[in-house]
Amino acid sequence: MQDAWLAEVRPEVGWGNCANVPGATYKLFVGNLSVVSVGATGNEYRTAIKFMDLSAIPANAVVDSAVLTIKQTWCQAAYADGSVPAGCSGASLTIQAHQVTTPWDERYTRWMDMPGFLAVPLDTKTIANTLGATLDFDITTAYREWLMGVVPNNGVILIANPLPANDFFRGRSHDTVCEAGGCSGGQGSPPGADGPKLTVTWH
Repeated sequence: MQDAWLAEVRPEVGWGNCANVPGATYKLFVGNLSVVSVGATGNEYRTAIKFMDLSAIPANAVVDSAVLTIKQTWCQAAYADGSVPAGCSGASLTIQAHQVTTPWDERYTRWMDMPGFLAVPLDTKTIANTLGATLDFDITTAYREWLMGVVPNNGVILIANPLPANDFFRGRSHDTVCEAGGCSGGQGSPPGADGPKLTVTWH
C-alpha cells in the first residue's frame, strides 16, 4: 500500500518520502495544524491512501463491503507559544473520504500537485477527537469499480470538512518506523499495527 500526508503550509515537500523527510513519513495528518513557518500560506493537512494489491479478491466476486479504517494514535501537547495547538481536543471532527481520480506516488506527492478527486465524498464520519478514536469509511462503491476495472485504483483522500479552526487527526502510516536511521518496512510495505486497514467482505 501507499499513503502520504499533504501539507498546505509546505506545499513543495513530499511528506510521504522517507528519503526526503525521514522523521515525518510514519505520520498521517488530517485537519488544521497551526504552525509558525516563514512564508506559510495555510495550515490544512490531507492524507492520501491507496491499497495497491486487490488480487486477494477474485475479479468475478460480488463485493458486499469495503471499509477503510484509520486510528488516532497520538495526541500532541500544545506549544507554549501557542504556535501549535494540542491534538486530540475531544471536540467534534468531521472527515470525508473522497475517491481519487488521478495517479499519485507517495514518494513524490505534494500539496502543490495534489491528485484530483471526486467532489462528492464516498463517506463522511464525525467523531469526538480523542486518543484511540477510529474512523471506518465505507468505500465499497469505489472498491467495486477498481476491482471490475471500471476506473483505475488511485485510492482515496481524507479531508476535514468543515475545516476546524485548530484541530487535527493524526494516524499512523504503513511505514512502521521511519526515523533518521531509515525506514523499517519502507515504501510500499504492509501497514504497521496501527496503520490504515482495508476490510473487504465478498461472496
